[in-house]
Amino acid sequence: MTAARRYNPNCWQTHASFRIAAPGLDPKAVTEALSIKPTGTFDRPSDPATPCVWSLSSEERLFSSVLEDHLCHLLDLLLPARERVRAVLDQSSAGADFFCYWVSRAGHGGPELTAQILGDIASLDAALGIDFYRREPDEPPGESHLAIRTYSLFYDVPRLALVQWDERWFVLDCSFEEGMDEFPDVYTVYELPAPVLWNDQTFSRLETLGRRLGVVSLDSLDSLGFDGETRRYSIAKAALAPLVETT
Repeated sequence: MTAARRYNPNCWQTHASFRIAAPGLDPKAVTEALSIKPTGTFDRPSDPATPCVWSLSSEERLFSSVLEDHLCHLLDLLLPARERVRAVLDQSSAGADFFCYWVSRAGHGGPELTAQILGDIASLDAALGIDFYRREPDEPPGESHLAIRTYSLFYDVPRLALVQWDERWFVLDCSFEEGMDEFPDVYTVYELPAPVLWNDQTFSRLETLGRRLGVVSLDSLDSLGFDGETRRYSIAKAALAPLVETT
């Protein structure tokens, strides 16, 4: 059920979560029953009226502007455990849903979901909800800047960003380094043949999926030319030009 590698130009950011919730639900018992590690749990044993939640999210685990890719990522994990999921729901009188977050780039467009995706969601006895947002309008990047098409994880700056320059695609990677226990102070820049779908395993394969061009220092954010105060929408061509124009 792995999704194709695609790009939705109308979407600024998206991700999805699968949630099981019920008052008195034991998230640890759900993890043991499904043999799937959750990305988040919420347990309030002191308040029996408040639903406890077991959740599995694609946020920060998938780098794609196509909502179906995020749902496929979750379904790849959940469908092999379908009967166990339904048993957990029956035994705990719990409800399940796929909760989706979708931000429009310019106030129009929307996700498309195939009949297979909808059928697989229904087979888990789960509802589907989509929370729509519109990105606040901003000035076009202009000739001197490149639009950041999508990004994953923002901490001071986008830590993984997809940038398009004419017909060429680039990834700026400044992901957390476990060995250093901190974020690096440089972007490593890769050129890709086309926009790609990212997951947890893809980060270690950047050099095989794309061509490494070099690094850009983060010592001075101003020198990178991020847009205004957001640092989310565009980056100056001058920041990448030394790497791009020599390849």
